[in-house]
Amino acid sequence: MISKSIKIEFLLLALLITKNSLSGKDEDVVVQNRQATISKRYLKKFPEKVITAADMAANLQDEQKKMLAFLFKIQKVEMPDTDIEKVAHNIIANQAQKKYSKNNSIISLQAIEKLNVFQAEHSLLSELTTSSSFLGKNALLYELSDPTTLVDALLEKQQIIKTIGETATLKTILVNTSSLETSILNFWNNKPMLPKYIEDGIYFGGPFARFFNINKLVEPFNRYPILLELKSPGLGTLFTLIQAIIAPELINKYGPSAISENTDFQAVLKMPYATRVKMVSEMTKNALNSGFFLYKWLFNNYPKATAAGTAYISLGLYQVIVQTYNIENWFAHMQKHFIDLATYLEHTRNIVRCFKENNLYYPLAFPELEHLIDLDNKAKHSADFNQLVDLLKTSTFKGTASKLSYLGRVKCAYKLFMNVRQEFEPILYAMAKLQMYNGVAQLMTSSANKQNRFCFAEFVDYGPYVEAVDFWNPMVGQETAVSNSLFMTPSEKDIILHGPNTGGKTTTIKGLIYNILLAQTLGIGAAQQLILSPFAQINCFMDIQDDVSQGFSLFDAEVRFATELHNSVHQLQENEYAFTIADEILRSTSPSKGQACAYQFTKKLAKNPNSMSITVTHYPKLVELSNETPNNGFRTFHVEIIRNANGKVIRTYKLKLGATTENIAGDILQEHGIFDASDLAEVERLEEEFKN
Repeated sequence: MISKSIKIEFLLLALLITKNSLSGKDEDVVVQNRQATISKRYLKKFPEKVITAADMAANLQDEQKKMLAFLFKIQKVEMPDTDIEKVAHNIIANQAQKKYSKNNSIISLQAIEKLNVFQAEHSLLSELTTSSSFLGKNALLYELSDPTTLVDALLEKQQIIKTIGETATLKTILVNTSSLETSILNFWNNKPMLPKYIEDGIYFGGPFARFFNINKLVEPFNRYPILLELKSPGLGTLFTLIQAIIAPELINKYGPSAISENTDFQAVLKMPYATRVKMVSEMTKNALNSGFFLYKWLFNNYPKATAAGTAYISLGLYQVIVQTYNIENWFAHMQKHFIDLATYLEHTRNIVRCFKENNLYYPLAFPELEHLIDLDNKAKHSADFNQLVDLLKTSTFKGTASKLSYLGRVKCAYKLFMNVRQEFEPILYAMAKLQMYNGVAQLMTSSANKQNRFCFAEFVDYGPYVEAVDFWNPMVGQETAVSNSLFMTPSEKDIILHGPNTGGKTTTIKGLIYNILLAQTLGIGAAQQLILSPFAQINCFMDIQDDVSQGFSLFDAEVRFATELHNSVHQLQENEYAFTIADEILRSTSPSKGQACAYQFTKKLAKNPNSMSITVTHYPKLVELSNETPNNGFRTFHVEIIRNANGKVIRTYKLKLGATTENIAGDILQEHGIFDASDLAEVERLEEEFKN
């Protein structure tokens, strides 16, 4: 019999449940953009460094050093892998916010967090990631967070996975594009790739154009590679060199006052005119081929013969020559990245051809194919984008990068790309989805002959229904996970799972809900066979925390969640189903009252024919639910614990039908060295005493 005080306690709980809302709702209710929240949480993996005043001063010195260093060595733009992953994530996040539902009502962000879908280093995402594709990994992140009940879409996803797994051409292309990702994603480096003063010297515009407000007039010149080839700091060298010829003639005609007193060309004047022309010709040739060798020639030869005037010329030329040399090297380096981009785009064209030749089109699962199809459709893109795509088809962006290439095209491509970078993001997103499906195909193939394998889920249009044969928890690991089987139908839809601590109860029920999540996101399961009715709600009542800042005790927090769960389940439509896992619910009050409230809440939730649940508990009263009335839909399972001949506990992690009286709390304390044999004997004596 349930005491009167316990009934009063439950009535208070029931009163809370019947309310439509409570203060301090789950953040999912108020969040306006689900994908933005997911992105914010995922990026917590990459903590931002706190910048101090000392750091700022050091950074300023570093920037000054880098600016000077730019004159002496090639500045590459390679980002570390952590930055590459952040760039990939931001690109996918921007596209996901346009594609996915803003507030998916099937599973809450709170449940995703409790199930550790993506937050930690060891997560469901990390366990399922098989390829090196940064884009594919981040596409998988958002896919796992957005389950659907649309069976047609899930079947299309299965078909894409099968097609990629069976088509060698597609697999090869996706492997090749994955290897190019790092090079391409470097274009999304938020740090300036070129110092501003260098960029102003390379391109039309700059301070002069801004001062006279003619930027709009000269900016179009940057779209002509031939003009950018001519507008090179190296040509400034030529004009400086010509001074070696012009200056003596000026002095001959106008006298020494024509030249600054600091520019002594007396040594040059004494040289024959033909000699001066020959020297300048050789210097110019070297400058155009390699500024570095020109400087070396000047330093070793020219000053020795000419004293102050020519020494001044060589010093004046030094910065221009070395700067020119390094800028040309920098653009040759950038040429490699553009060659990779051109190759990547050609791979996307090959993918489109493969899809068209095999009549493959999946409007529900892969509508992003249109972005690849439209790559060369000029009506779909800006003029700058179209020019860049055409430019990348030229010979400059094939083969190997070289300083002898037509670098005017590279400069033009760089300027165009900076203008239209965002237009490439839908293309990268489409490729990310394919990389994601390719990763799933690899999972399916690699596990085909293993005991713990992945399978394609099957869906039924009645329910609630789950048939999971040899399902396993992917978070445990494919090689070590212990599989179990469960069969849940409309007439046997609720399970009470109990048993000793550390026996694997929570791991097992998480394994089942992971299977349901995988089925409704990717169309697969971690099982030999998985058949289910799609669930409109996937609920996770576990690991509830208090919120002292809001004045909520742990029991308050449990009641709030119970209220939301109760209300959401009772809003289900006729053909909608909910699957709930509940782990040690309403445990934060007195044991007797907590047990009574948990008993009644579980029973109340199960009364809804569209609700299916597994409740993990240590409360012995809940075990009796399956015996309360015949055919009430409840069954009791336990995780098996056996003892060897020496009495040592052996955990099998296997589900067994029926109840158990096994309790190994004392054994666990003994395993950790807290209890000895005498303590265990005393525990047993006290347990009997407390029962009486």
